[in-house]
Amino acid sequence: MTPNVIERPATVLAGKRVVGKPKQLGKLVPQAWKELRGRLSGIPGVVDASRQYGFLVAGDHKLALGRLATYIGVEVTAEAEIPDDLRRHELPAGRYAEFEYVGSFLAKEFGAFYPSVFGALEENGLKHAAEYGWVELYEDASHDWEDKTKATNRLRVLFPLTEE
Repeated sequence: MTPNVIERPATVLAGKRVVGKPKQLGKLVPQAWKELRGRLSGIPGVVDASRQYGFLVAGDHKLALGRLATYIGVEVTAEAEIPDDLRRHELPAGRYAEFEYVGSFLAKEFGAFYPSVFGALEENGLKHAAEYGWVELYEDASHDWEDKTKATNRLRVLFPLTEE
């Protein structure tokens, strides 16, 4: 697997925290998205409500008892005031390794996706700027939270890179 290395502008995200065991997140994240989506018109500075961002925050994703914390949110303008119950996450401008998966999220190929992504970073001499976590990008037209078996489901994963 070879990543697409792209340049991205600085991005500010606002996200709702979701906590659970890995197998639970497949249900909890879509529920959190539905809840957040219903509030987007009241959140100032939302850039594009059809683009959903999942993100991990370094030092905040591995919890006790095998639980993980992740966030589901949207891009907001830099000056947006984020509601207190959401997390603001700033990603720097710069180079990102982009990986894409298209297909059923229940397929065995999806189970191998993340392990192969981490291997591909190393194989291609790319160093992840881990302090910024990583970002998953879901676009409404190509992602169906309700039907994980759809062959057209699309996920883009972006890893900020260090310049070392």
